[in-house]
Amino acid sequence: NNKDGFLDNVLKNIELITTQEEETAVVTLLVDGINHPYTAGNFIDLCLKNFYDDLPIRQDYFEEFSSIINNSTKSKNSLKTRRTVFGDYTDGYVDPLTNIQRRVPLEIFREKSGLRYTLYGTRNSALFSPGKPINSFATYGAIGMYHDKGDNNGASSSFFWIPADQLQTASQRNSGQLFTQLNNQYSLFAYAIDGNDVLENLKPGDVLVSAKVQDGFWLLARSEETNIIGYDL
Repeated sequence: NNKDGFLDNVLKNIELITTQEEETAVVTLLVDGINHPYTAGNFIDLCLKNFYDDLPIRQDYFEEFSSIINNSTKSKNSLKTRRTVFGDYTDGYVDPLTNIQRRVPLEIFREKSGLRYTLYGTRNSALFSPGKPINSFATYGAIGMYHDKGDNNGASSSFFWIPADQLQTASQRNSGQLFTQLNNQYSLFAYAIDGNDVLENLKPGDVLVSAKVQDGFWLLARSEETNIIGYDL
């Protein structure tokens, strides 16, 4: 029943092999190629190209802002969430044939008035009210596509994961409104279903040794005319 759960819409396994204290460890991802075909297709394509081999792992912070009214005085509160980021490489993936950087649009699975759909890019909220994101980074193991701040349609190769202690902190500080800005600004296209304990122990300086597609790679579709990648279902 597709409308009742994300896991009915997943497309198979990715194995991330990472270095951890001079040893290797495996993390398994499930990738959603139905509701996030461009993001998932781009990720699968880069795995098949061995793009992620031996790239560094780092940490950064996503900063959310909220308004607080105290004694009729309005102030802005800054909240930071630590993320583990994988797959950084200069300007992302650059097509060797065209020498053009691949850019993947923001792709979020939403629901509005009982209708579920994938919305691309960002729109003026004063003119158009998008539905609420169905999937949330508050779910442990969620994997998001990374892009530079302010460039929501500029994802290329990097992706990220959020540690458990950051989820707990967010739950305490946001009173149930978990990651509203994060959910609306990044494509949540996969989940780590095995090896989250490995991800918890990664440190800056560790390396993503390789990312291998274990199943579902035959669903990848490429367009020769537009160089767009996605899943052909």
